[in-house]
Amino acid sequence: MASKLLAASILALAAAQEYHEHTGLKILSKDGARIHQNEPERHALGADGHGVYRPPRPILGRDGHGVATTMPNLTRALLITQTSYCMADADAPLSPAELSATVEVTAVHEHEGARAVIGWDNATKSAWVSFRGTENLENWWDNIQFEKTTPYPAPYDAVAVETGFTKWYGYVLDGVKAALMTTVAEHGGSSVPLKIYGHSAGGACATLMAFDALRGGVFAGVSLTGVYTYGCP
Repeated sequence: MASKLLAASILALAAAQEYHEHTGLKILSKDGARIHQNEPERHALGADGHGVYRPPRPILGRDGHGVATTMPNLTRALLITQTSYCMADADAPLSPAELSATVEVTAVHEHEGARAVIGWDNATKSAWVSFRGTENLENWWDNIQFEKTTPYPAPYDAVAVETGFTKWYGYVLDGVKAALMTTVAEHGGSSVPLKIYGHSAGGACATLMAFDALRGGVFAGVSLTGVYTYGCP
């Protein structure tokens, strides 16, 4: 499992590098050298008419102080995805420092071998859920249940998904819903953005959750703004 996550990490970091090579703003310093900014910002002109470097805006850490970070979005997504393997409880520390300064874990829900980690990201002001991939014999048993099921009411009653992944997602669904309600109440009040993450079979759970979030009637107080999966079936 560690080798699979390492491979996914390498691919994600390569994708992040390629993304920023194409979208990062390149401007001129005072000496005419090119500067590559990790995060796109508005082009600002100096007194000499050349572009000037504008650092990323600071974000707030848990203590309310500004924390500067240039972590690319895909790298950040990868690290939050990894929390599902690292977190046995909500009090465990997060790493690296850029993540721990802005991301908090509000709940870890585990049932029938499945695990989902729920939290809040101060950098994006959004709730998040991360699903762990295959880790134990219970997970492998769900993995091999390939037969299709149609668990959705009309007008989605023709949508077929694999039985094993549907059961896996169902094991933690109630816990995720309850934890999200608590997170929304603590941080957003009535409605907050939601990002979903998952690796391997956890990516399948992330996909199923995204469908639930989009079709409505399952989650209250959240609006889906992003889904990140690595090695998803």
